[in-house]
Amino acid sequence: MRLIYRTLLGLIILSSLNAAPAAPLPLRHQTNEDVSIRCSPLPGGVILKRVTPTYPPEARAKGVQGLVRISVQVGKNGVPQKFRVLSGPSELVNASLDALRQWRYKPYKLNGKAVVVETSVDINYAIPAKKPAAGTKNR
Repeated sequence: MRLIYRTLLGLIILSSLNAAPAAPLPLRHQTNEDVSIRCSPLPGGVILKRVTPTYPPEARAKGVQGLVRISVQVGKNGVPQKFRVLSGPSELVNASLDALRQWRYKPYKLNGKAVVVETSVDINYAIPAKKPAAGTKNR
């Protein structure tokens, strides 16, 4: 059994895999300038500004709904920099990207210095079921 240690916002997460032990990787020194952290998703409290996407009228009219998953690289200043669409209906992707460009995050710090962090964001689009008008009865 191989144990994998990952740190996520100061917490050590222990995962175990039933696999043959791998040879240890050589250690190399990294400065904070080239550190990038990947966590998915970021815990609550780190998003300072969240903009809700506008449901595209054409997609709504066609009945397109579903989950859009996007990988986001957040810069040291908390501004999203790079986006990579992982999955989702193509009709909903642009609205999701437009909203995510406006999000702002609390800068993530490692050893007291801000670092780039990569996370993923899930945006679920659902068309609500129509309710009967007030005063009408279903028969």
